[in-house]
Amino acid sequence: MNSKDFKEFSDYQVGNVADDTSVGIRLKHIGTGSVTSVVLTTATGLILISDGYTQTYPFAAGLTLNTYGLLVDAINAANCTETSALAGGILWEAKLLDALRSDTSTSTMIGAPTTYALTGEGYYDLLVDTSEKKDVTYRVSYDRGIHEEKPMHKVILTEVNYNVNVNGVSANGFRIYKWDNQNKCETQIYRKASVVATATTPFGATENQKITAKPGDEIIVRVIDGTSIATAAGTYMDVSYIRE
Repeated sequence: MNSKDFKEFSDYQVGNVADDTSVGIRLKHIGTGSVTSVVLTTATGLILISDGYTQTYPFAAGLTLNTYGLLVDAINAANCTETSALAGGILWEAKLLDALRSDTSTSTMIGAPTTYALTGEGYYDLLVDTSEKKDVTYRVSYDRGIHEEKPMHKVILTEVNYNVNVNGVSANGFRIYKWDNQNKCETQIYRKASVVATATTPFGATENQKITAKPGDEIIVRVIDGTSIATAAGTYMDVSYIRE
C-alpha cells in the first residue's frame, strides 16, 4: 500500500501515509524497452534492470549513495557503477518524496522487491521503513509525479492530523520544512512538541493557520523521534492542502 493522494475538490487535496507506506523515492522507467526488475537490498543498494542493461546504485560502497538526495541525483544522471557505455544511459527518472535529501538511505527503505508497487501512472515506489527511519513524513507537492511539476503553481498547507507512537514527547518532534526548488535546499520553518500515540492536530486548528509555498516550491511535514517509532496499525498522518 503506497501513499495515497486523494482529491476532494478541484483544488483541495488530502494526502495520507500510514506505517511503512511513505514513498521515499518514486521511480519512472523512461527507456524504450521493458523492465526486468527493481531490486533494493537494505544496507547494500538498488539494482535497476531494464532495456537489457543493469544499473547498480550502492549505498555503502563504490558510489556511496548513503543519502536520499545522492541516490536520486545518481539515478537521474545514470551515475551507476557500470560504465556509461554499458549502462545504457538515462533509463530511469527519480523524484524525492516523503524524505529529506539529507536523510540516510542505507537501511531505511523496505528491502523486499515485492513491496514496490507499479502504480497506474507507471511508477515504482521505494517505500520507507517507518520504525527504521524513525519518522513519518509527507511531501506536499503540486504534483507528486515525476517531472510533472507546475512551476507557476503553488501549494498551501492548511491542516495536519496524526497518530504516531513515538518513544517520548520531543520539543522538536513535529516539523514543517519548505523545499526551495530554485536553490535546491530544505529549511525547517515550524516546530512543535510531538504527542505520543494520540490523535492530534498540531497544525491548522484555526482557519488562519496556513503556510503558503512559493510557486514551484514544496512543503514537507514530519513527525520524528531519534530513538524509536513503534510499528503500529494505528499509525497515520493526514495532510490537507490547497493547490493554486
